[in-house]
Amino acid sequence: MKRKLFEVSKDDKVEKAKREALDKIKTWMPLGIISRDYLNDLKEVIDMDGLSGHSIRFINNLKLDDCGTLPEQIEQSYINRMIKVAREVDLGNEVLILSEELK
Repeated sequence: MKRKLFEVSKDDKVEKAKREALDKIKTWMPLGIISRDYLNDLKEVIDMDGLSGHSIRFINNLKLDDCGTLPEQIEQSYINRMIKVAREVDLGNEVLILSEELK
């Protein structure tokens, strides 16, 4: 029982990694090494869980000297596609399916 109380869940680790990536991106914004528009779009994709764990880890492991390589690893076209799909989903009709379990 005690072990369960202090166990770190997988979701907490994922959220922590996302938070660290977002913090790192925010620190890069004023430096001008990477386009501000690119970084804003990247933040939006991270917020909507559009990046893989691999990409999040890549961002978190990236050093300041190498941050200019980020657009090569996570291309703007991929980011644009993720944002477009998310907006299409937001604009689409939502269908609620109700089911009832009968005994």
